[in-house]
Amino acid sequence: MRWYGSVQNRLAENMTGQPKPQVGMGATECLWSDREPYEIIEVKDERHITVRRMAAKRIDNNGMSECQEYEYSSDPNGSIHNLFFTKQGRWREKYADRSLGCNGWFIGFAEKYYDYSF
Repeated sequence: MRWYGSVQNRLAENMTGQPKPQVGMGATECLWSDREPYEIIEVKDERHITVRRMAAKRIDNNGMSECQEYEYSSDPNGSIHNLFFTKQGRWREKYADRSLGCNGWFIGFAEKYYDYSF
C-alpha cells in the first residue's frame, strides 16, 4: 500500500469489515488529506453502489483548526459517483471505461474535513 497525505484517511479507506451498503447510509471520499461527505442513493448489489455528494455547512467557530464540526444535508444537485468494491476489500470509483479511480472511499458515515495546512 502506498502511504501519502493523511494517515487517518489511509487507515479509514482500508478498513476491513465495512458495513453492508444501504440506501441513505453515509459514505466518505478520502482525498490527499481532506474528506468529502456523500450518501448512498442506490445499491445495485453488494459490490456496486451509487453515491451523491452531500452539502456540508461548518458550524463551529474554531477558524483554521483541525477541530471542525459540520452540519450535513442531502443535496439533490450534488455530484454522483459509481463505486465498486474491489477484491482487495476497498471501495473505488468505477468509470465508464472500467478503470478505477485513485481516491479511497469508506461507507457507514459521511464526514467532511478540510486540511488548512496546504
